[in-house]
Amino acid sequence: MTSATDGPKTLGDAIDAVEETYEFMLAYAAQGRAREEPGDDIRDYLGRADAGLAIIAAMASPNRPEPAQPCASCWGNAPSVRR
Repeated sequence: MTSATDGPKTLGDAIDAVEETYEFMLAYAAQGRAREEPGDDIRDYLGRADAGLAIIAAMASPNRPEPAQPCASCWGNAPSVRR
């Protein structure tokens, strides 16, 4: 991992940064930590993921159609499904 100040520069680097952050956070959560401890790198990973997501968003086609919205009747049943 490079430092947050280096940040991703290409689409591939951006995707790698987001993936590395996801993997780090899974491992971090698996340890059952209640709070951040000195020396943790989680904020560095999050900074790189943020920069990576910005690159990915900037590369998204402006002519891309909007994603389909879920129908209201589907969401109307959501509370009963969760029980």
